[in-house]
Amino acid sequence: MNNEQSSERIAELAKKINEEIDSYLKQVEIRDFERKERRKFFNYCMKCDSEFWKEEHIENKWLLWVDILNFSGMIEEEEYELVYEMLSFLSNFHHDIKPLALETSLTCSDTCVNIFDPKRTNLVSLIENIAILQINFLRTFRKVLRGALVLDSVFLSYVNRTIGNYNSHQLYFFGNGIIKANKLEKETFYPIISIDSSIILKLSKKARKTPMDCPKADEEVSIYFGNSNYSNTYKEIWNQLKGSIQSVNNILKEGKDIYFVDYLKILFGYYWHYFETEDAFLEFLRTHKEIIEEGNKSCPEEKCKSKYDFLKKYHNHFLRNLIPHIKDEKLKNSLDSLVVS
Repeated sequence: MNNEQSSERIAELAKKINEEIDSYLKQVEIRDFERKERRKFFNYCMKCDSEFWKEEHIENKWLLWVDILNFSGMIEEEEYELVYEMLSFLSNFHHDIKPLALETSLTCSDTCVNIFDPKRTNLVSLIENIAILQINFLRTFRKVLRGALVLDSVFLSYVNRTIGNYNSHQLYFFGNGIIKANKLEKETFYPIISIDSSIILKLSKKARKTPMDCPKADEEVSIYFGNSNYSNTYKEIWNQLKGSIQSVNNILKEGKDIYFVDYLKILFGYYWHYFETEDAFLEFLRTHKEIIEEGNKSCPEEKCKSKYDFLKKYHNHFLRNLIPHIKDEKLKNSLDSLVVS
């Protein structure tokens, strides 16, 4: 069937459905105004011009894809109340350090997708808030999050339908952003929230090639920082960003260079924001250590154990880089005792 025949077929189908809708609406005695609104909506849904979808509905968005490590075990144990609490926790993600423009949150099984408006969301702020989400989830549930953060096209549209006494609420949600985030999350394998490497490499390359006294960043890069008039230079942007991220290669000293949210480093940066005492900070690191040790013991498969083995290396990497900078001997000894053997 060619395009012309396909269009004719769609037109015939649309006419038939329109007639059926009119017939039904007359039966339930819906006012003329409502009937016209229903027709307007139907014609809107049947519009087949690809440029309409491209220009009117598909936009680049920050998309955060998050799921819970070893979620299936909780389902098999029928821990439904706990699962509901966890998913509610993730879907209520909001700015905790700096403002974010969260547009919507979608949850299905162990996956929660949060979508942010890039025009009003700073990448560094977003990464820092993701880190706090990971930390608070870990403290509350003793569970680890994994996922991906990308910037790409997303179609997002809410539709409320009312015919007679029947109400329907539907969400249309698709796009390259979802495909990319899901693919990145699966390829990463490790229990981390990875970041689209093309963004990191672009900013890093700009910072290396641009003199320190260069003018402000252009729109190509400033889009990642929620403001097309962003005034910082490339080096200033990169210095902000690199303090919030880590690479898998830096932890394992091998393999593909995957960037991820460095929640332990960010936690230390916001030390007094979350921990009133030194003991509370140490208690969190102790909890992190226990989760790694428990995970290694409870994992029946080698594939699962390798995920906790990565967490162990990440945990120890953070401590071994932190300890040399600590002057207080008591604190230094406490931190040293938290290295996972």
